[in-house]
Amino acid sequence: MSDETAREAVRPLSVEQALAVILRAAARGPAEDVPLADAAGRMLAGPITAAEDLWPFARAAMDGIAVRATDVSTASAEQPVRLRVWGAVYAGQAMEGALPTGTCVRVATGAPVPAGADAVIPQEALRVDGDSMLAFRPVSPGQHIFPAGEDVRAGERVMEPGTILRGGHLGLLASMGCARVAVIRRPTVAILTCGDELIGPAESLRPGQVRESNGYVLAAYVQALGAHATMLANARDIAHELDEAVLRGLQADVLITSGGLSVGERDLVRPALRCAGVVIEFESVAMKPGARV
Repeated sequence: MSDETAREAVRPLSVEQALAVILRAAARGPAEDVPLADAAGRMLAGPITAAEDLWPFARAAMDGIAVRATDVSTASAEQPVRLRVWGAVYAGQAMEGALPTGTCVRVATGAPVPAGADAVIPQEALRVDGDSMLAFRPVSPGQHIFPAGEDVRAGERVMEPGTILRGGHLGLLASMGCARVAVIRRPTVAILTCGDELIGPAESLRPGQVRESNGYVLAAYVQALGAHATMLANARDIAHELDEAVLRGLQADVLITSGGLSVGERDLVRPALRCAGVVIEFESVAMKPGARV
C-alpha cells in the first residue's frame, strides 16, 4: 500500500479526539521564579500556603471607641455608661498594654483593636463629655471588629498549582508577603512557513508569488495565549533546506508548520518531520474549514 493510500484509509479524528491526543503528549514545563509584578497571566507552579494570618491583627470595622463589652452591658439611652478615654489608635498604629476596665480607646476604621477590648461602639452611638465618652447602648463581644485571620489563616492552602494568576491572585499574594512567585516557564513556539511562492510583506511581488501572512496570524495567537513565538525564515520547497528548518524549529517546545502538508511531490513537511524523528500521531482532523468531512 502506498503512503497516499494508507493516509486515505485512516479515518480523520474529531476535533475533540485530536485535542485529547495533543494534550496527552504535552508536558508541563519547568518552573521559574519571577517578581510578583511580572506574574500576571502566568501559571502557578506549586501550591501557595499562608505563612501568617491575613489580617495579622483584629481591627476596627468602623470609627468609634474600642471597649470591653462587659463595661457597657447596662448602657441605655436613659442611663448611658461613662468611659474614660484612655488613648487613640489610628490605622498604621498599635497601642501597648491592655485596655483597663472602665476605659475606652478612640479607634479609626482599620486600626488595631487594643488588647483587652473585644468590641467597638460606632461614633454615632456616643457623646463626648470632657475626657470621657458616654455610651448609650450595649454591644456584644466581637461586634464591629474584624478578627485576625478573617481573610486567610496561617497554614491555610490558598492557591493550587495550575492557577492562572490574575489581579485578585496577585493582590492576595502581595498581602501575604510574597514578593516573588514560582510559575511555569512560558513555552517557546517556533512557527515555520513553507513554500517557494511565499515572500515577505515588504518584498515586491513577482509572477506566481504571494506575501506570507499565516505566520503573523499564528504568532499573534501564540502570544495571546502567553507563549513566546519565534517566526523562522520561510522554508523553500527543497528537501535539505526544509530538513534543516524543521530541526531548528524542534529546538522550541512546540513547532507549528504552515504549508507543505498536502500530497504533492513538493509537499515535503511530513518527510522532514519523520527525518527529524518526529512520531506522527494523526494526520487529519474532521473539521471545516480545513478538511473534507
